Amino acid sequence: MKKLAFSLLAVVLCTSFTAEADERIRAGVLRFQSSAGIEGGFAAAVSDTFAQMLGLSEKFSVMSTEQMMMIATQNTIPLAGNISKETAIQIGKLAKCKYVIAGTVTSFKRTSKNSGIVIVSSHKEETRAEAEIKVYDTETGKEVMSDSAFGRAAQGGNNISIYGVSKGSSNLSGMDAGAISELSSKLTLKVLEKLTGYFPTVTQKEGKEITIDLGTMNGANKGGYYRIYTVSGDEEMNLAVVKVTYATENSCKAVRAEKGMGNISLVEEGDKVFPVNAIELKALKKNGFAQSR
Repeated sequence: MKKLAFSLLAVVLCTSFTAEADERIRAGVLRFQSSAGIEGGFAAAVSDTFAQMLGLSEKFSVMSTEQMMMIATQNTIPLAGNISKETAIQIGKLAKCKYVIAGTVTSFKRTSKNSGIVIVSSHKEETRAEAEIKVYDTETGKEVMSDSAFGRAAQGGNNISIYGVSKGSSNLSGMDAGAISELSSKLTLKVLEKLTGYFPTVTQKEGKEITIDLGTMNGANKGGYYRIYTVSGDEEMNLAVVKVTYATENSCKAVRAEKGMGNISLVEEGDKVFPVNAIELKALKKNGFAQSR
């Protein structure tokens, strides 16, 4: 009787897990292409990291770039050069994916600057990475999304630890890893909102500190900046920019970044969240923040 009960329990659990897995949307990420002059290894790192982050969400079951390439190879589908819409959809169908995502790394720039005198000097490094993606529905054969994003990382006082990015591959530096992580996080959030309606939000507010449902698995790290905004009609209303003070795998705590970065008192639970970098912060300061809701 005990064995029978255990067997029935196992069947129920397996059925439950299968049903849960079936609820996730199956998507495949193709190896990103590179614009002229960009090393292919950087494009591979971007697409691999993006696929990992998208797969960590509860909305998608993601076929990795390696799995998609293997399917293409097994079916003698050429992958050299730019991948056409038809080829992408063909691979997606063979992989039994609802959506297939193709992308191109359009820019990957490193800058390094030394300044100062013999006794006192400084060294600055920065990496900027930009990519565009297209998402195809394999069932309808239509392009359902086209978007782009860019990530930036500059030299700081702390060691960089980026989830899912190997500094050892493609000669990646810490700055490269940081830029790729931010870029991948932005692309992931855009895909999630467009295809599933999900977007990260403020989940709790205590005085001048807020909690948001993004963590290290989504590219959030201590010191990172996030724009808090709400939507009024067809327009986004920027409320504040916050800086992460503590991060776990699935959430992080943050406070207003600095003076002139909005009003944290206007922020409410449920407001939207999106990562920003130093370049984007300048534009936000220039355009200003909401004075009331």
